[in-house]
Amino acid sequence: SFLGGYIVSKSSMSRLGVQVSSAGWVDPGFFGKIVVDIFNGSPTKVRIGVHTPICQLVLFRLDGTPRPPGTRLPQR
Repeated sequence: SFLGGYIVSKSSMSRLGVQVSSAGWVDPGFFGKIVVDIFNGSPTKVRIGVHTPICQLVLFRLDGTPRPPGTRLPQR
């Protein structure tokens, strides 16, 4: 089976006005670091401690066989 995933902000961070953005989609077979950007949309400073959860990776099982990275479906 193949897994895909996406990155979402933790609701506890969103309530403070902190948003996490990334490329969002994690392709099946991805290997490497996932980089995220953090934005403070609140009018005050927000202190984020070391090891504080700021986002989560949601994984899901894919049906079928994924295409190799970099390949696209034909345009119509």
